Amino acid sequence: DLDPDALVPALEQLCRKAQERYDLVCTLMADPKLTVGDPECALNLYRIASEAVTNAAKHAKCKRIKVELTREFGVLLLCVTDDGCGLAAESVSKDGLGLAIMAYRAELIGGTLEVGNVFGSGCRVTCRAPNRKGSK
Repeated sequence: DLDPDALVPALEQLCRKAQERYDLVCTLMADPKLTVGDPECALNLYRIASEAVTNAAKHAKCKRIKVELTREFGVLLLCVTDDGCGLAAESVSKDGLGLAIMAYRAELIGGTLEVGNVFGSGCRVTCRAPNRKGSK
């Protein structure tokens, strides 16, 4: 389990490790006071972010990755965006294990997962999950 108060620090550490390991810029945009309120939700959001960052670093030939975590209108929004080569149309529709696992994790927390190309270049993974009771 991941302490719901520790999601933002865990994402900060994920970004630092990605920078060191893959020699790219990985930044986090999140309110340091943001908490999730549910350990299962926090853990699954972290795992989705981790998979998305790893996929971008290994496959997208990107120089930058941005991880964003916000809360809007009672919904937690996690976005991982890279400036790489984007996804071929067949890549999004294939039953790739990484994408399937991220979608499954989103479903576990009552959320949705969208994966698509960014206008210009790059890819964005977006997970929307309901705000859990006890969130600040």
